[in-house]
This record gives sequence, C-alpha cells and structure tokens, in this order.
Amino acid sequence: MDKPANPERLTISDLTPPRAAPPLVVSIGGGLSPESWAMGLHLSALLGYVIPGVGFIAPVVVWQLGRVRHPELESHGRAAANWILSLLLYTGAVGVLFVLLAVFAGPSTIYAMLVLWALMGVLMILAVVSPIVAAIKAARGERWRYPLALRLLKESEPTALEQGSSEESAQA
Repeated sequence: MDKPANPERLTISDLTPPRAAPPLVVSIGGGLSPESWAMGLHLSALLGYVIPGVGFIAPVVVWQLGRVRHPELESHGRAAANWILSLLLYTGAVGVLFVLLAVFAGPSTIYAMLVLWALMGVLMILAVVSPIVAAIKAARGERWRYPLALRLLKESEPTALEQGSSEESAQA
C-alpha cells in the first residue's frame, strides 16, 4: 500500500487492500511440438526405475493428455502401450516358469533356470534401451515399432501429417 500524502487525512482508497493477482492458468505442454510430446511419452516409461509402477502408467497418461492437441501421438501411444503390455506378459511368463521350475523340479533344472535368468536379463535390457531408441526416433519425427511388442492395441492409420512427412523422407 502506498503511504498517503497527508498522514492525518486518510481516504477510502488508502485503506483498501491491493487487487489480487489474476489467477494462474496452467497449460500442460501447450508450446511443445508433437515430436517433444512423443519423445516424452516414450521416455516416461523409464520413470518406473525411479518410482515403481509409474513406468507403466506414465506413458498412457502422457498419451491421453497430448493426443487432444496432437493426433499424431496416437501411433506413438499405441506403440508404447503395446510394448508395456508385452513386457508385462513376457516378464510374468518367465516369472511363472521360474517359480514352477523351482517348486516342482529338483536341482537338475539348474540349466533351465540359468536360461530363464538370461531371458529376464534380456527383457530388462530391452525395457531400458527400447524406450530410449523410440524417443530418439520420435524426436526425428519417425515412428518405431518396439522389438518383440505384441500388437494388442490395433495401431491406427497414419494421419495426414505423418503421411506427408513419410512421403517427404521417401523423396529425399
């Protein structure tokens, strides 16, 4: 509040509180390009290594938030969701086989267990490397299919923007 010019004489305007600031409007990713959204979508899968469980949810959340403004995120979102679901199925199958071998078979199955451990290691490496490769491809405006990903969610047809970029890259 400003000090009045004459301290003995106060007016109503001297006593009124200052106006409040206008409300803050938050726009989620308003200025981000579709490539940035797609890159964030793929990289958000790695959040599961920081906060358990988030790596499965974050890509779907980013996909749902971004596809309103950028319809070309649809193919990236489906690819990431297919990868996440496939990874869950593969990891679950290897885990079940490991438990079955450990419970019902004797020590003679050590080689089978070593193979299952190796498979689990390969899945873990793919779980880290694949989203990074997908993010790099997305930053370039390219679509990429994750290796070993089952097509559980049907991929949509490319949008007009994606078709235009693929035609331009074919001509180059």
